[in-house]
Amino acid sequence: MKLIKAKYAMFLAFLCLFCALGSIAESNLNVLDILNRLKTLKQDESSKPKAILDEIDDIIDKTKQEPNKEYYLLAIALKTEKLTKFEYFQQADSLIQEHFSLAHSLNVKPVILSFQVLSLRIQSHKAITPQVIKLREELIKKAEFETDLSTKASIYKGISYSFYIEGDYRYALQFVKKAYQLYVNLNNKVDIAEALVDLGNIYLDLEDYKNAITHYQDVIELHRKYNNQFLESIALYNLGRAFFLNKDFNEAKQSFNKAIALSEELDDELGVGWAQLSLATILIDEEKWAQALLYFQGGAKLFKKMNNKRMHLYSVLGIVQAQSGLNNIEEAEQALKIAEQLSDEINELDLSNSYLKVGAKLYVLKQDYFNAYQFEKKYGEQSKEIFEKEKKQNVQKYRIQFETELKENQNKILLKENQLKKLQIDKQEEKTKYTNTILFLALLIILIFMFMLFKQIQHRNRFKAMALKDHLTNSPNRRAILDYAQLQFDYALKHQTELSIGIIDLDFFKKINDTYGHDVGDEVLKSFALACKKIIRKKDKFGRYGGEEWLFVLPDTNKDNIQIIFERLRNELNSNPIKGLPKNEHITFSMGVAEFNQVKDKNLHDLILRSDNCLYRAKDSGRNTLEMESL
Repeated sequence: MKLIKAKYAMFLAFLCLFCALGSIAESNLNVLDILNRLKTLKQDESSKPKAILDEIDDIIDKTKQEPNKEYYLLAIALKTEKLTKFEYFQQADSLIQEHFSLAHSLNVKPVILSFQVLSLRIQSHKAITPQVIKLREELIKKAEFETDLSTKASIYKGISYSFYIEGDYRYALQFVKKAYQLYVNLNNKVDIAEALVDLGNIYLDLEDYKNAITHYQDVIELHRKYNNQFLESIALYNLGRAFFLNKDFNEAKQSFNKAIALSEELDDELGVGWAQLSLATILIDEEKWAQALLYFQGGAKLFKKMNNKRMHLYSVLGIVQAQSGLNNIEEAEQALKIAEQLSDEINELDLSNSYLKVGAKLYVLKQDYFNAYQFEKKYGEQSKEIFEKEKKQNVQKYRIQFETELKENQNKILLKENQLKKLQIDKQEEKTKYTNTILFLALLIILIFMFMLFKQIQHRNRFKAMALKDHLTNSPNRRAILDYAQLQFDYALKHQTELSIGIIDLDFFKKINDTYGHDVGDEVLKSFALACKKIIRKKDKFGRYGGEEWLFVLPDTNKDNIQIIFERLRNELNSNPIKGLPKNEHITFSMGVAEFNQVKDKNLHDLILRSDNCLYRAKDSGRNTLEMESL
């Protein structure tokens, strides 16, 4: 599933608007006082979000009836900016839609630009559409001619966020670095820290966790120094995410708990909700179901209220997992129905696959193997699509990393070349020496390029192998065995050869888990995989089909051979002790086998379904038996 929390709004300078208002006649309002209050609120990072919004609303109420609507628009722009910062995107978008025409009719350019940058952020958060791309290109052109450095930096920051959401990390890095450099030139500590957070988020998605953690830690120190508690809570949350992805779970929990404490102190319910959901994910891994359930239920309520369907779905799926862990099957099913509706409404592949994965596990727990199979089948199909998509993204990640390193090396070469030219002027006789130095550097670059290319190929092959292996038993996973089954099915269909498909289900496996624990259950699965490797022929293949189910592809195999395979596998499985299992405890299994029939089997699914039906007959007949459907 790809879900990232980035709570950073665009800060636009109001100096241009202040100058424009200087020529406006005085009304009952003190113009300078209004502008100073807005400027103070704009820079306020220590007050509670609600207090800031309440004070802005007070200014809006006082300026709403004034004939000079510029003051009113200025206050609306600041409220929109703060709402976006606190991630109340729907309210912010409504304000922009309501007041954009007024800003245009009065030609208040700073407010128009502010609305455009904020709209780019809000619409990018929803989806990258042609309209979003058009707005982004328009802002890129505006930034080129913008003379106010603070406004230019804000535009760059908004553009970077849009590219980041789109997954184009090259341009996201390019524009956030431009913004960062402008903030450094302006010595704006708050915006420098926010740009560092954006850099950390990009490095996090590039899986450069070390750099991400370093950026977040630097940001936290800056915010503590200037007492920016709200931004500190955000940085703590992001630091927790970096530790979590780096599998440093203790550090992650500490960071999330600190973020929760600080957000509660600031009455920032959204900050509390984000951090609690991340903490709940760790609690699920630790099987602390009850505490995780409370956090997920709170998150579902919060994000439903905010109409954030993605996070609402994530929370509901967490509820399904927690209720399943507590064996509250009925409650888990009710939550799964809500997740199904949200998944259909969102219609995104990653989120849909998360729903299918959680649903499959629930149906296995219910022993509703038909629905579990349907969920697993669709999950496998969508996983293939996601794998191809991620493969393309990984290529982009490595290309960005390679291009960055290559650029650094090119800069080093340019520096060496400049030094060489100077030395050639002073000492012509040393020409040969420096020529050799350049050749050495060129060779070094080629070697570096070849090494990086080699590592990239290694990574790609490793990812490909990982995608086809079951991590627990080191045997082919569902996708791998189904791919092999499809190849053999196509061959049998074309050449009219024999092919049998078998499905094995370990008997009373849940009882083993409940009696001796999941670790012993894992040892049983590993022992079964090892037994299969020992007894099947080279051209036969097996793979973990799901849970305790295994799929066997047996080319050129007749009924007698299958009976032999079944008996040998049963003897081999119980011939060696299994760690944690009493010696007198024997493992049995049921097997269903169907032979390929050109009339009955129009596709591989038909053949597997007939095998599955045989398996059900084997289980119904008392288990520990073999059922076959011959031609």
